[in-house]
Amino acid sequence: MGRHGGEEFGVFVFHARPETIGAMAERIRLAVAERGQAIALGADPVTVSVGVALFTYPAQYADIFKIADDQLYLAKNTGRNRVCLVESLRLPCGIRAMASQLREGLAGALTDAFGSGLDDRGEEPSHVAGR
Repeated sequence: MGRHGGEEFGVFVFHARPETIGAMAERIRLAVAERGQAIALGADPVTVSVGVALFTYPAQYADIFKIADDQLYLAKNTGRNRVCLVESLRLPCGIRAMASQLREGLAGALTDAFGSGLDDRGEEPSHVAGR
């Protein structure tokens, strides 16, 4: 675990099941949301947006970071205070192609699924996305 940039942190967890990682990220998000307080008068309370990249095979740090970073920005751009998680299976086209597909699909997903900030029923979307 370590700080990666101004207000971003990275955590690497080895040999954990996907549902365990998703639950861990959600517990962190909820704990901060429950205790988060505004740091200035009139400011929003502190919350956490989490981007998760799950790999079931050895991968390069740059690839892992890029996918996790893309998921983090998906969480931030779709309302913040949420967990976005994607599981990467070994694909014949490779991880770089997957990262490219995720980035290209993100623009459409933001417009189609999150344009109004509400789901098809007129309700806010789930805090856990991308799985």
